[in-house]
Amino acid sequence: MSLTDAIVKVSVPTPFPVGDVNVYIIKREPLTLIDAGPLTEKAMAIIADSLSTLGHQIQDIEQIILTHGHVDHFGLVRRLKKESGAKVYINPKDNSNVTEFPEEQKRKNREGLSKSGVPLIIMENTVNFIRDYGEPVEVDGYLLNNDVLRFNNIVFKVIHTPGHSPGSICLFEETKGILISGDTILQEITTNAISIAKEERGELATYLKTLKMLTELPVNIVLPGHGDNFSNHKLVVKNYMKQYLKRKQKVLRSISVHPKNAYQIMIDIFGQLMGMNVFLGMSEVLGHLDILINEGHVTSHEDENQIIYKIKGK
Repeated sequence: MSLTDAIVKVSVPTPFPVGDVNVYIIKREPLTLIDAGPLTEKAMAIIADSLSTLGHQIQDIEQIILTHGHVDHFGLVRRLKKESGAKVYINPKDNSNVTEFPEEQKRKNREGLSKSGVPLIIMENTVNFIRDYGEPVEVDGYLLNNDVLRFNNIVFKVIHTPGHSPGSICLFEETKGILISGDTILQEITTNAISIAKEERGELATYLKTLKMLTELPVNIVLPGHGDNFSNHKLVVKNYMKQYLKRKQKVLRSISVHPKNAYQIMIDIFGQLMGMNVFLGMSEVLGHLDILINEGHVTSHEDENQIIYKIKGK
């Protein structure tokens, strides 16, 4: 069995704007899932059917490796773990996202969105949207940078790739140049660096460093968390950088006339968003504001429990 034959991609629908999530089954020992999809009956059925096609059932899963702690990737894990007894592994920086779901995300996001000027009803709709699509799950161990995962004679190295989340990881098979990327790099959409909560601020700057690091790896093919496989990862990163630069300039132009909160800036750039798109749009705006502040172009101050941003010196 070749290496590519040993890794099976399963496309699982999600209720989120990003669309389907990719779950990977590694058919070697131990039988492993990379990510799991959201907590829906359809996701459970698709994974069960995919395993059945390979001569397995849910009860055969031995471990589940999470590329990061977002509900479209881990929502189904508790149910899978209950039926199979599989061990669950994640980077420790994303541990609380899965073990304390959904309260940890709601706490983080409420604070960040409120300070950013998001109206209460929109904020509550945004933070509550995810709660039906996951359950908290006990983690059995942590995956750290440069850890090695063995599947018979297949060896993957864990690469800590913070940015999309603090604990995002990729798995890299060096002999064939295969990168299982989670959401760290996607070809068809530009990955968000989630930067809503105070403790997650600065993630966009971190993410840009992660992207530069990935261009230095001898990657031949990327197996992403969403969308099709691709082989031109350096070009994808180059396009990401162009997109981020354009967005940063739009953020700067938005506050060039008068000071604004982050929600007002988001509306200037994206228009009125709803649901999870508010969360994604706010993440991008806040990430760029952090960078602009660090570069000395923008300052911020708090006014009536909201953070206001303005051009430095104006």
